[in-house]
Amino acid sequence: MAIKTRTAIIAGNWKMNYGPQLAANFARDIVPELGRLMLLYERIMSILCPPAISLAAVRQVLEERPLTRIELGAQNMYYEEMGAFTGEIAPTMVSELCSTVILGHSERRTYFCETDEMVNKKAQAALRHALRPIVCIGEHLEQYEAGQTEQVIRTQVLHSLANFSVQKAADVVIAYEPIWAIGTGKAATVEGAGKVISLIRELYNRPAYSLWWQRYPRQYRRVYVVSRYRWGASWGSQHQARFRGDSPEDD
Repeated sequence: MAIKTRTAIIAGNWKMNYGPQLAANFARDIVPELGRLMLLYERIMSILCPPAISLAAVRQVLEERPLTRIELGAQNMYYEEMGAFTGEIAPTMVSELCSTVILGHSERRTYFCETDEMVNKKAQAALRHALRPIVCIGEHLEQYEAGQTEQVIRTQVLHSLANFSVQKAADVVIAYEPIWAIGTGKAATVEGAGKVISLIRELYNRPAYSLWWQRYPRQYRRVYVVSRYRWGASWGSQHQARFRGDSPEDD
């Protein structure tokens, strides 16, 4: 049996909550506990993703008490280096404060009409500036109920992640979130999420991706599930491992 060496990422998207002062206070409250968690589990890393206006304030908190595997991430960015793009944030700006950037979040795709092609441009820009892109994918309720999950995920993966360079592709994180499970009372199952994760990894084994996929060890092939599932006392370690994709037969 292969030894599992993947690192789980706990990324907290604070969305449009907490200005600089509140964000700093909140960070000071949670960072010590996160630090203890990192010490207990060496295969976990945490990324804090406050609003853009609060990034500097949270960065200062992290620098006051530097802890291993606790990083700062942005919730979005534009793909241009600079220019007349009012309200946008350039990758050069994000890279001054952050190690990571969330791209293609379902809310960005839904409310701000971001396309796979735009997400691809942003991901390419992130990689050029040594940022770890967390590329979000997922299907809506009507797509899920129509049995279109595989089609949607296949399209999002192939278009959002097209033409990544061999050298940088290992830094990509794919986050699958079943959008239909947000605020609907419905919950993703282990089996359902597992099928989508398997599909994503299958797509990466296609010829277009096989060069970099085979070049990097399995611990760097990063596919994560970000799901609204029921995580109660009845979910034991076996179920958790299956949801994370840690089964012995997993590639």
